[in-house]
Amino acid sequence: MSPTSAQITSEPARGGSEYIFLIAEAESAPYAAHVLAPSLPAGLSLVHIAPCSMAYRQTVQGVAADLIQAVQNVQKHGPYRLVGWESAGLHAYELTTQLIGLDEDVECLALIDTEYECELETQPIPVNLFGEQALLDRWASTLPGDRLNNFILPKRAASQGGPKWEAALASSLKLLIAGSASKHRRILEEHRYKALCPIHSENSDSAVLVCVPGAGANAADFVPLANSLDSAYQVFAFQPRGAAGNLVPHTTVEAAARMYHGELGEISRNGSLHLLGHSFGGWVALELALLMQAEGCTIESLTILDSEVPAAEDVQLCEYTRAQALMRLVSLYEQAAQKTMHVRIEDFETRSFQQQLDLLHSRVVQVGLMSARSAPSSLRGTVRTFEAALRTRYRPASRFLGRARLFLIKEDGESDSNAHLRMHRTATAWQHFAPELIPRWGSGNHVTLLKQPNIEMVAACMLSSIRKARNAGSGITLQLS
Repeated sequence: MSPTSAQITSEPARGGSEYIFLIAEAESAPYAAHVLAPSLPAGLSLVHIAPCSMAYRQTVQGVAADLIQAVQNVQKHGPYRLVGWESAGLHAYELTTQLIGLDEDVECLALIDTEYECELETQPIPVNLFGEQALLDRWASTLPGDRLNNFILPKRAASQGGPKWEAALASSLKLLIAGSASKHRRILEEHRYKALCPIHSENSDSAVLVCVPGAGANAADFVPLANSLDSAYQVFAFQPRGAAGNLVPHTTVEAAARMYHGELGEISRNGSLHLLGHSFGGWVALELALLMQAEGCTIESLTILDSEVPAAEDVQLCEYTRAQALMRLVSLYEQAAQKTMHVRIEDFETRSFQQQLDLLHSRVVQVGLMSARSAPSSLRGTVRTFEAALRTRYRPASRFLGRARLFLIKEDGESDSNAHLRMHRTATAWQHFAPELIPRWGSGNHVTLLKQPNIEMVAACMLSSIRKARNAGSGITLQLS
């Protein structure tokens, strides 16, 4: 029976410090381990992890998230060596993508007789594919040639291959593993990526405001805020990795915050630093504030714009199919345009990813959010970064002890009494992570909060904080403005 979560079914050898992870269904593992054993160099332990059954997960991404936990219980950080066996190879592929999203190093990815059964996002680690020529050809029709290393195997005599097939696989895999350590050390474009963008930085004597956009959003969303602040702040914003559609997005809040933290450098040392995050970006801004606080850096203020409350306890995996994620994105576009896009989840479920992009693009153009001259492919990065953020779990490890403010938005059709009750509960929950946080009302909706004239309310509050310190106090006082 398939497990309900990823399970380690073979323990690493005692004293072994390096591992190769076999991702295989439980019933295939004994034979797979038998075949792989001759290819392993001394000192490399084989660890089998059985992926959970798809009966317990909606998505390949959900299965891979379980696998990451199991892998990192054995080996906390890379470089990782992964072998995917038959159908479980698709999970190994997605596991590799998510490890890159964590900024971890994957030394080697080998897939053994894995059929290409679903649409896979391109990632920068070459796939070392073992199988018959026909199988290799099917993969070659979907992935770029520089992302595939093909190892042709003879035809399998049966489900267990036969001596000739086993010998060919073991011999090729042995050469691959032996050579991968010296070849994998290339620096990925994901590692070179620089996210920090200047929005308004003419006055070097001004306070510094660093902004983090929400899921699927980008740095340009903060231009209206920068214009409203004029020269009172130097304004910078992070452009999430993957927004352009060619790189793997970060797959956790912590990974994104670590990269952003590494880019602040001189900005954080040259003046008073303020952080601001919208929606999902509020989580990243909080985590960034916690990293800097742990180093003894002073954050003058943390501003959270309509972000959900992080988890106070361990939370379950957030699973969304692509169609479900696209419907969440449609909802945000409808709020931005304040128009209905007339699309149903069934419209996405019956289409390929490219067809989904075509449909989404046509609707976004119809409501006036994109030019008709733009290409559907320009939405690929938006969708990919949005999905990655939507599936993210976040539980802060500590509390931010500095000045913080939270802007919340009244929902469409919500009564004043219900809004006050919901906002009071939300603000109270946020104070668990930022005890000095003061909640405020914002105007507009979740998306138009960042646009004129709604952003003026946020700008006025931030300009006020430049002129005077916030009065100390405790408890919750919702300020209507």
